Amino acid sequence: MRKLLYHRMLNATCGRQLATYAVTFAVILSAATAGCGTCGGSGSTESVGDNIDSEGFVWGTVDPQSLDPAKVQDMAAWWVTVNLFEGLLVFAPGNTKPLLGVAKAEPSVSSDGLTWTFELRPEAKWSDGEPVIAEDFVYAWRRAVHPETGGKNATDFAPIKNADAIINGSEPDVTKLAVRAVSTHVLEVQLAYPTPTFSRIVTTPPFFPVPKRGVDKFGDQWTRPENLIGNGAFTLAEWKPRDHMTFIKNPHYWDAANVQLKKSTMRHLDNEALAWSLYQDNKLHWLNLLPVEKVGRLRSENHPELHVDPTLCNATIHLNMQRTPFSDVRVRRAFTMAVDRERLVSHILNRGDLVAYHYLPPLFEATLGYRSPKGPSFDPAEARKLLAEAGFPGGKGFPSVTYIYNTYDLNRTIAEFLQRSLSENLGINVALENMEWRTFLTRIQDNDFDLARGGACGIEDPNEWVRNYRTGAPTNYVRFSNSGYDALLDRINHTNDLAERNRLVAEAEALVLSENPAIPLYFPVRAYLLKPFVTGFEPQALDVHLLKYIRLLLPDQEATNAKTP
Repeated sequence: MRKLLYHRMLNATCGRQLATYAVTFAVILSAATAGCGTCGGSGSTESVGDNIDSEGFVWGTVDPQSLDPAKVQDMAAWWVTVNLFEGLLVFAPGNTKPLLGVAKAEPSVSSDGLTWTFELRPEAKWSDGEPVIAEDFVYAWRRAVHPETGGKNATDFAPIKNADAIINGSEPDVTKLAVRAVSTHVLEVQLAYPTPTFSRIVTTPPFFPVPKRGVDKFGDQWTRPENLIGNGAFTLAEWKPRDHMTFIKNPHYWDAANVQLKKSTMRHLDNEALAWSLYQDNKLHWLNLLPVEKVGRLRSENHPELHVDPTLCNATIHLNMQRTPFSDVRVRRAFTMAVDRERLVSHILNRGDLVAYHYLPPLFEATLGYRSPKGPSFDPAEARKLLAEAGFPGGKGFPSVTYIYNTYDLNRTIAEFLQRSLSENLGINVALENMEWRTFLTRIQDNDFDLARGGACGIEDPNEWVRNYRTGAPTNYVRFSNSGYDALLDRINHTNDLAERNRLVAEAEALVLSENPAIPLYFPVRAYLLKPFVTGFEPQALDVHLLKYIRLLLPDQEATNAKTP
């Protein structure tokens, strides 16, 4: 995904901002990302029944922008679609390798790493009882890369032969995408270059199968509850916008016998105070919208229900390179050097987040030996010098600019910190504008901003992350464009040696850092509360949790019923 929940991350909860095992999954840190608490919207869920026992597993986030797997971009949509649909492989409860989904066995990979063959389990069915077949994947993937679909994560298919040409329009024949149904239950994929992480990429929403009959019959309305046909462990029984969504167990799901939950309720939440109150009143099982002021206290108390997990995400501030004065790199670097990120992390957030002086998460050093180059640090004197060189000494003559963010207390806290920092260190007054999640997402996608909250989440492949700044990439919200950078990405794609690949990725990241299209803020942790009787809910770097694994160990149940399959 080259979520970023944005990427496969902005939604941050929504919190655990972006995609994802996919960075391009631009899961725009869905206000659901990595404890970044930033999703958008407003509303109450008080109309949902107060009897939590009747609601199954209860959690909360904002309304997803779309439930169409080809168009999923925010983390809220990720959380929902991974339960309504199922790909060839699926996310594991923790951070282990993907588990089998519709595929009945691990994929067969050719010696050159270019041909991947998946055998589908014959018992896999859609929620209407029809079998899931290889042609369903062929249709879905072709549809996802077709320019007319408007898929937000089409570039996630880049490893597949001919995908780039179809996406950029140079190849008008979508059937040239190198995926085919060898037989009813055998799917073959030809890659353009070896991609060891392809088994993780196919766990993400854009790679889910889609029912052609549903799309043909209902068009854009095919994902409405009354129309939706899925192949996941749950079906969508009800969606009351800005209030709640209800999911019920899918009786046709191939592994239904091992799914304990019969029902789950997602409350619409975009307010940390309300979320906290609901959890305290035992009306939520999982609280992923923790008020920032509560986290420090809960950590000091060693609260038994508090969990703080690392994520494969980042939090940034987008600088629109197509707007004056951010078209000047000196201004972009001045803004970056005027923000004391150490203070933000240690005194404002106080959750255990890591300060960011680069874009790629530090987890890559432990997993792949990749070490990011370091970008500019806090240096207000140098920042003022750069601003003066750009023609704005002491901030004089600097045009009016606005920072936009989606509604959430944490987002507001960060916005006000940014505002103070730029005023005190550069003499620049930045206006703040908050908005509900969907409006914010549209503004970002339309490049309608000066500065904007950003962030991403992605798979364990640094290449998937740097691809977000390729010219024309859907998740390249700042409109960064550099032909040398694009050529470097092409070299990375065709490099198999890990050490050389890491060197080239570092070169690419250094180039982006030198141009400073975004301010790296921090690498978020995921701070949340979870009721002690909930099992099967494990730390996950992308904060993706499948309801099929979750068990509720109630007082009248045997402990054996709480075991995760």
